[in-house]
Amino acid sequence: MAKTKRTYEVNGNTYYKKRFPMPNGSNQFVYGKNYQDWKIKGQMKYDNFYNNTPEQIALDRILLKDETSEYLENIRVTKTQKTYEDYRWLVNKHLLPRMGKIKLVEVTTAEAINLANKIKKESTVKMAQRVIKRLRAIINWHVERERGLNANPISKIVQKDLSEEIAKDEEFDDLPVISTTNVLALLYYFEDSPYRFAFHFMALHGMRIAESVAIEWSDIDFEKNVIYVHQQVTDKGKIVRTKTKASTRYVPLQSVTKQLLLEISEEKRTGLVTLNGQGNPSRPNNLRAKYFHKARKHLLEQNPDFDINLPHQFRKFFISYHIDKGTNIQNVSRWVGHTDSTITMKIYAKPINETINHNADLMSGLFTDTKPHVININKAVRLSV
Repeated sequence: MAKTKRTYEVNGNTYYKKRFPMPNGSNQFVYGKNYQDWKIKGQMKYDNFYNNTPEQIALDRILLKDETSEYLENIRVTKTQKTYEDYRWLVNKHLLPRMGKIKLVEVTTAEAINLANKIKKESTVKMAQRVIKRLRAIINWHVERERGLNANPISKIVQKDLSEEIAKDEEFDDLPVISTTNVLALLYYFEDSPYRFAFHFMALHGMRIAESVAIEWSDIDFEKNVIYVHQQVTDKGKIVRTKTKASTRYVPLQSVTKQLLLEISEEKRTGLVTLNGQGNPSRPNNLRAKYFHKARKHLLEQNPDFDINLPHQFRKFFISYHIDKGTNIQNVSRWVGHTDSTITMKIYAKPINETINHNADLMSGLFTDTKPHVININKAVRLSV
């Protein structure tokens, strides 16, 4: 029988979780930084067991925002800094302003559906799905800790319906990713900017914005022509590990980017490639808000058809461009750090504007002699007769 894992190493911090026997015969989960801390906290909970407020009264007083706060503290210890900040932003932006003040016992499937509908109107279906998923996770965490609720009151059907709605939208989403012309226009806009390499890394190397500003000179191998992606910068300016294990990867260094990088004198090739004006790591939210959107506004004034709305569209462009040019899907998936190539194809790969009708009349080539590598059917029939 496999031994249950109790201790987890996350960002250098040890997290320990195990049930501790209580005076009434129950076994309740106790959390600690390590085994000794768990043992001390478990004993304290045991000693004060009958001094605690009765469960039903405590449950009636627990607000969703209180449980969310404790949940986020647990995430801060057990997950990466980037994940913690993403979850905190999500609940502070969409969950707590709408449901934070209601009691935990008042959270129902109907409330969750109402919340999802409000978020869909103000944002997107995907955002609604993310919020509902996090809300269910918060309540599941509450149930696991045996704080009062015995089961999650929010039906899984809510999340399933949102997933189906997203799938339906993606199925009929035949709009182009972004135009190659507009990608070049944006890259030229930043050609004299200290942030030009960050945009090169996003558009030409398929990196996430948080990864693009975390590349160090030591990560670039000019002899093997590869870039080692192994870290990212959070919106607080901290350097942490990549989003997933698959995200730690080697990406082919493009010759046009290599040429620009080599223009930088050797004595300056230390630390991060992209730094802000104070010489510190560039925060993704800053780069997005202060520089990308300013560039977008300027280029949109010059060209009403400018179709780049978010930096993340560069990843779709990178993937779609490679697939249009016949690059093996497994290689593309590995270069962008996806765990599964089906994610690459289903979510990211879309037709690019200039190639949306590429090969639309390909099969007519079977009846012509214009392509020597294609069999001419009419000729083949005559020869057979």
